[in-house]
Amino acid sequence: MENSEIPIAHFGVKGMHWGVRRNRSSKIQVQTGPGGHLKTRGGHDRLPSSDAVRAAALRQRARKSTTKSLSNQELRDLLQRMQLEKQYRDLQGDSAFKRGVRVVRELLGAAKLGKETYDFVKANLPSK
Repeated sequence: MENSEIPIAHFGVKGMHWGVRRNRSSKIQVQTGPGGHLKTRGGHDRLPSSDAVRAAALRQRARKSTTKSLSNQELRDLLQRMQLEKQYRDLQGDSAFKRGVRVVRELLGAAKLGKETYDFVKANLPSK
């Protein structure tokens, strides 16, 4: 078989660029009203729970207008969900933000040490 007879087939995703990975997090899109969409995501290969979808819809509705557009029960549900998510984040400990702060502090500490060392050596070396 000659090279000119080998068929060329495309096995990737049409329109995808080489070396670019698709986002694998599960997203769900919910129609909240005429022309309105809501996006929320779950964890690794899992769809978000119905509570998370409902809280995202309530959060979007409150953001678009005001909290006055929510009933007392809807506002209670949203606040409870937001408090639970905040408590979970706080208990989880080392977040990406905290890790970033720690890395920046270490870098600044190293830079300060380098400057102090440079100043010490410059001050104690004999001049020519």
